[in-house]
Amino acid sequence: MPRPLPAAGEARLGPPDRDEAQACLDAVLTAIDPGGGPTELQQLLIEAAFASMTGHDVAWTPGSTVDPPGLAAVLADRDEAFRTRILQMMILGALVLRPLPADVADRVEAHATELSVDDGMLAVARRFATGQLGLAAFDFARNGYTADWAPERAAALHSSTELHDAWQQSVATGSTAGPTWTSWPSTGSPSPTAPSTSCATSSAWWASRPARWRPAASAPGSRAGSARTSGRRAGNGPRPRAGATRRTAPAPERRPPPAPPVRAGTRTDR
Repeated sequence: MPRPLPAAGEARLGPPDRDEAQACLDAVLTAIDPGGGPTELQQLLIEAAFASMTGHDVAWTPGSTVDPPGLAAVLADRDEAFRTRILQMMILGALVLRPLPADVADRVEAHATELSVDDGMLAVARRFATGQLGLAAFDFARNGYTADWAPERAAALHSSTELHDAWQQSVATGSTAGPTWTSWPSTGSPSPTAPSTSCATSSAWWASRPARWRPAASAPGSRAGSARTSGRRAGNGPRPRAGATRRTAPAPERRPPPAPPVRAGTRTDR
C-alpha cells in the first residue's frame, strides 16, 4: 500500500543518521539486484554515492534486504524530494546493467509506488528492460537530461565516436571492435574493411593484425599490388598506369535507311 507523503511542515528535513542511510542503501541494492547479489559495479557505484550524499561510509552486507514496505516505513516522515532521490539512486544502479532484467525494473517501480513518488527516468528503465533502446533515448532527451549538454563534455565519457541515431548503435562497431566484417560478393568469404575514422590508432591496429589481413602494398610503378587489388575489389577493373591516356571508340556514323527496292515493270513516276 503506498505510503502517503507527510503534510506540509511535518516532514523531517535534517540529514539522515547512519541507521537510516544503511537502510536506504540496503533497499537500493535489494531493488537493483539482478540475481545472486548486486554486481561489483553496482555496489561500488551506490556505496560511493551514499558516502558522498549522506556523509556515512555505509557498506552492503550480503543477505541484507529491505523490501518496498520496509523502505516506506523508514522514510515515512521524509518529503517528496528525499524519497525521489532514493528512487533515483535505484534507477542509476539499474541502468548500469546490460541487459537490464525486467524483474529489476519491476522492483524499482514497486518502490516508487510504495513511496508515492515518480521520476521520468522510470520510463527509460522500462524501455531498457524491454530492449527498446531507441525509445529510451527519446525519453532520456524529453526529460531534459541532455538540454544543456555541450560537445566539449564528451571527453568525460571516454568515447571515440558520436552516435547520431539509435540505429548506429547496432552498425557502428569501429570504436569498439576494430574493423567491420563484410563479405565479398564474388567469393562470399569474410574480409575486413578498413577501420572507421573514429579509431585514432588505425595504423597501429592494422600492424597488430595477421599479415593476411593487411592491405597489399606495392612498389611505385608496379602493376601488382594495391592498385590492381583495390580496383578489382571496387568492381571497376584494373586501374590505368600513370601517364596513360584513356582511349574511347568514335561514335558510329548515322546513315539514312536504304530505299526499298523497285520491282521490275513498275512505274515510279506517278
